[in-house]
Amino acid sequence: MSIISIRSFLVAICAVALCAQAAVGQTVRGTVRGSVADTLGARIAGAQVQLLAQDAVIAKATTSAQGEFSLAAPAGRYVLRASAAGFDSQQTESFFLGGEPMDLPALTLAPSRVEQSVTVTATGVPTPQAQVSSAVTVLGETELDNRADVVMPLNLVPGVVLTQTGERGGVASLFIRGGSSTSAKVLMNGVPADDVGGRFDYSTVSATDLDTIEVYRGPDSVLYGSDAASGVVSFSTRRGSSTTPVVTYAADGGNFGTLHVSSTLAGAADRVDYFAGFDAFNTGNSIPLDKYHDVTAAANLGYTLDARNQLRFTVRNSDSATGVPDAYDFYAIADPAKESDQDLYLAGTYDNRTTERWHNMVRYGVARKREQYTQYGTNGIFDGYDYDGLPVTINGANGYSVSGAAILDYGGTTYPFTDSYVSNRDQLYAQSDYAITPHMTGLFSFRYENERGLSASSFSTLAAQRTNYDYTLQLAGDLKNRLFYSLGGGLQKNEIFGVDAEPRVGLAYYAVKPGSNAFQGTKLMFNFSKGLQEPSIIDQTSSLYATLLQLPGGPQLVQQYGITPVGALQARTYDGGVEQLLFHQTAVLRVRCFHNEFGNQVEYVPTQGLADLPGGGISQMDIGILENAGVFGAYLNTLSYRAQGIESEVEAQPMRHVLVRAGYTWLEARVQHSLSSDALTPQFNPAFPNIQLGAYDPLVGARPFRVPPHKGYFEAVYQQPRWFVAVTGSIVSRADDSTFLSDPNFGNTLLLPNRDLDPSYQLLDLGASYSVRHNLDLYAQVDNLLSQQRAGVLGYPALPLNFRSGIKVNLGGK
Repeated sequence: MSIISIRSFLVAICAVALCAQAAVGQTVRGTVRGSVADTLGARIAGAQVQLLAQDAVIAKATTSAQGEFSLAAPAGRYVLRASAAGFDSQQTESFFLGGEPMDLPALTLAPSRVEQSVTVTATGVPTPQAQVSSAVTVLGETELDNRADVVMPLNLVPGVVLTQTGERGGVASLFIRGGSSTSAKVLMNGVPADDVGGRFDYSTVSATDLDTIEVYRGPDSVLYGSDAASGVVSFSTRRGSSTTPVVTYAADGGNFGTLHVSSTLAGAADRVDYFAGFDAFNTGNSIPLDKYHDVTAAANLGYTLDARNQLRFTVRNSDSATGVPDAYDFYAIADPAKESDQDLYLAGTYDNRTTERWHNMVRYGVARKREQYTQYGTNGIFDGYDYDGLPVTINGANGYSVSGAAILDYGGTTYPFTDSYVSNRDQLYAQSDYAITPHMTGLFSFRYENERGLSASSFSTLAAQRTNYDYTLQLAGDLKNRLFYSLGGGLQKNEIFGVDAEPRVGLAYYAVKPGSNAFQGTKLMFNFSKGLQEPSIIDQTSSLYATLLQLPGGPQLVQQYGITPVGALQARTYDGGVEQLLFHQTAVLRVRCFHNEFGNQVEYVPTQGLADLPGGGISQMDIGILENAGVFGAYLNTLSYRAQGIESEVEAQPMRHVLVRAGYTWLEARVQHSLSSDALTPQFNPAFPNIQLGAYDPLVGARPFRVPPHKGYFEAVYQQPRWFVAVTGSIVSRADDSTFLSDPNFGNTLLLPNRDLDPSYQLLDLGASYSVRHNLDLYAQVDNLLSQQRAGVLGYPALPLNFRSGIKVNLGGK
């Protein structure tokens, strides 16, 4: 999306808002009805409810003995504010009240000085976290303020590790509870944002336009279909609410040639609410040929048809490009290469509340993703055939080191060359939820998805198209506001692996209900669920099944050995824990244990490994036939591993303006079965003749690569009307990995022992802002205060201490 089209888009949003505001009509009166409840769903009698327009109280009421209220007012746009003794006040999103009676979902009031969020990812409908058994973290304004991207905020979640290969713009991969970096479902305003097969790069997600990020930990293919094998990450765009349009403009700069500008327009006019944002970030980073820039435009437009029907449209477009100097610490030379990404997400949602109990929603979502990697040449040292890096010494965090030059680029390559990856999705999602009783809600959903993917290089072009269907049925509710349950089942019909079903059970029980005493509020939690992940394009098109079908006599081998298409990657988890409110509900402690099994995972198996397939394998004679035909391996569902551990987190608000969060995760992960070439024939470095090495894959019994066993985080925030200060930190232990290097003789002299190869690191960030006037803020952000350059994957230096400072101007309403 060009700068001109972005400006035109923002102008169009402005025009819609102004036209809607010009059509204001106040001649019709309407009624809004609802109820007020605490975080456990118990109705609150005597709560004060106010209907506000531009901060003016238009109408007010007191809830009945059943916690219900009804308010009448002229047609217009309002917000509702509810308050009660011992609770923090709660305010709704702005809404348009017309001539018809409007029924609102219950307003939930949380106890004073305990931060409570409402989550959607856990149950499919808005639910207070106090009623949820699942492990869900909601990141909001506190974590996203001043941030240019979402990399550090996502590290402030227990059970989650986000690794970045290099500096800004380097690929950022997320691992949830030991699952692979492709096993989490990623949603952008409800639209699947991950590539076909699950890959997603978090480094290009701008934080400027985001309202919240919800991170669900655990498989949930029941609600979200395939790819939700280890969890769900859901991004939501901000909405407008002020009846006076609000325009913001921010600009900041910093070291390494960093320049960042952003602007937003937000507001609401009668039936319309609108938000539009633009963000541009540029930096040179600290190593050669590693410039990065990203331009993001986003919008969220809502329209109220009447009291029961609403439309919402969202769009997000990101264009980014970054240098790809490769593992600079391994070569001391930067490759002249670039990666460009164009990501577009669109969604149109129709929301209907047929009755007070019956809610329906239909969403059509579109994802269009393009990625191009181009290498323009090589800066390597020619050794007669290949191009090598400079001599270096590589020091592993495990105390081992090697010296020498590694192959940077292979000979016989014609430059420039380009690899392209295309991932397109169209999805139709329909959901109907009905409150059978005040304590039980049933949910049914249907999802249709059409996927098209393409992976093209100078060597081959691989394409795939899939049509998938998902069906969900779920019951959720409570018994006497004490035992909360969620029981569901999902049926997946995938074009690749056929039909599969997954269950999900979640229970939360309050052994001690929240109260005013120091240690009242003890919640016990249990969850069991299964998930699955569809194969990637390469997994599908380069599987043994697909490879054999293309060979003479291959179909006969498929039939003889019962070879099937590549199957679904499976996940299963058990987790349980306790949540304890502390010190008169000013703090909460959560501890969870989890056990995950990741089976039927896909890996590349060499032809000799085919002899070890279940059922006796392929005969050596037929393996010889395959090798003579140029087949030296294929992708198969032969990898399995487990991951178990403990998550702990504490949140406290010791004073009104201070919030503190901290957490620690212990993870024990082990590969249980593998037929990769390394698992079949471990490698050896002559310098360490007694240590088995996995050159490209972990060995059986070892930990998966780049999944650290220990991870901690903390956040301390001071916030009052004029000041905002946030100190955040992430502490990560050493992790298993490989250098993935070959020396000029194609030997293993540059391989290091896998165990604890990646270094431990501590990232410490400081952000602050000061409101000079009501419409002018000064802000600054300092990242990596300790300037740790070995902060992630070995070989890829992290960005050292970097800072930005600037101003933000606010014009218009609040």
